[in-house]
Order: sequence, then C-alpha cells, then structure tokens
Amino acid sequence: MDTVEVITLITYIFFVVLVLATFVERALEIAMAGFKYLEFRLGWAEVWNRLAVRYARRLDRLYGLQGSQGQAWQRFLDRLFWRLVSESPVPGGRRILSARLIRLNYLRVITRLVAFGLSLILVLALKIDLIEYIIQLLSGAYPQVKIISSIIESKAVHYGLTALAISIGTEPLHQFLVRIEELEKRRRAKIEGGQS
Repeated sequence: MDTVEVITLITYIFFVVLVLATFVERALEIAMAGFKYLEFRLGWAEVWNRLAVRYARRLDRLYGLQGSQGQAWQRFLDRLFWRLVSESPVPGGRRILSARLIRLNYLRVITRLVAFGLSLILVLALKIDLIEYIIQLLSGAYPQVKIISSIIESKAVHYGLTALAISIGTEPLHQFLVRIEELEKRRRAKIEGGQS
C-alpha cells in the first residue's frame, strides 16, 4: 500500500468514527432531553428518593452484619458503593446518601449501554468493520498484525470493538488527533532545529 492509500484509509477511518460518534451523541442528547421532560412532567423524582431509602436500608443491614471482618468489609463497601451514592453536604462533613448521585450514576450507566447498543445497530446495519481496516492498514508495515488478526478472526468481535470505538464519543478521538498533531509539530521542530 502506498502512502496516498494509507493516508486515505486513515482519513476514512477517522471520518467514519467521527460522523457516527457525533450521530450517537446527538441521539443520546435528544433522548436524555425527552427523559428529563418526562421525569419532570410525570414526577419521577420520587423514584430516586425511594431508591435512596432502599439503598440506605441495605447499607445499614450490611454494616450491621459485619462480624469480625468489620473493618475490611466497611472499606470494601466504601470503595465499591458508598462513594458512588453518597456525598458530603459540607466540606469535611459526614457523608449522606444522595438521591441525586444515585440518579446520576444510573443514568450514566444506562446512557453508556444505550450508546453502545445504538452504535452496534449502526455498525451492523452499515456493515462497518474498522478493525479490519486497521489490520489491513498495519499489516503491510508490521507483519505481527497478521498474528493478532488470526487471534481476533470473529466478525462479532470486530463489530463489537467498532461499536465500542464509536460509542465512547468524539472527545477521545479529538484528543487523539490533537496529540498526533503535537507529535508532528515536535518532529518538524526537531528536524528544522537540526538543519540550522
């Protein structure tokens, strides 16, 4: 593959990921706006309060059943769950269970799953296999890539990884491109500095 083909393929890969990721992000923003409207209109705020009460009871029971492993169990709960659903109303104050954080974390997980699902639907409908393009791109320069491609032969894995790349959004892709530009500027500065 010559340089023009490589650049064209890389541009195509980034363009497809960027367009699909933007579409998925905007679709999720519209869905979240609709959800927030329904939540307000139908009074679903009480759902999060009831969930906070249920979690408070569950945590009280777990702390009550600590036994001799109390310290280790409490630290485990602190790291795993408590920090996700509690906040301190004042700096340095006692942490309390927060319906707001429970809602935020539930919605965060749900939106990530919906983003992945929507990305997977798009990838399957359009039959986009970015992993195959990347393997094709790298196999000329790096023969070891053929070993990796034989390990990851499954199209399902290719489609899943492509959907994952699209579902993470445009910001990681933007940061990646900015880093590539910075590396290129440093390389050019080093070359120009060495020639003078």
